[in-house]
Amino acid sequence: MIILTFSLADRKYALDVAVVREVIRIVGISPLPDAPAEVLGAIDFHATPVLVFDLRQRFGLPSQAPKSNSPLVLVEWQGTLLAMLVDEVHSVKHIETEPDATGFVRVEDKLVSLLKVDQLPTDRMLPLFVKSTV
Repeated sequence: MIILTFSLADRKYALDVAVVREVIRIVGISPLPDAPAEVLGAIDFHATPVLVFDLRQRFGLPSQAPKSNSPLVLVEWQGTLLAMLVDEVHSVKHIETEPDATGFVRVEDKLVSLLKVDQLPTDRMLPLFVKSTV
């Protein structure tokens, strides 16, 4: 399995690269009215509106204002794109093992939480996500 590793608040996470489209530096985010706290807004990515959400907020971690070089990880989710604000992207790694029953994988002698993209959007985000792709 090939994974992309990144961090949030000094914690390491990973995603299967099969769902990662691209990593970009943060760009202008247009706020969305009445959006839940984890939704920062939407960006224009190659003429396609893409919903942006803050993984720190999603996981209940201490908030941190985005910086001019903050990375956005663009993932494919249910046939469209979704952008996730993370603190830092580390690397792409090939790992030999599958995740254990709790969703952790071993990367360089450390346990890293392997996230499933289908579990990241919240129910509160879904109506906004649908609107942002029309």
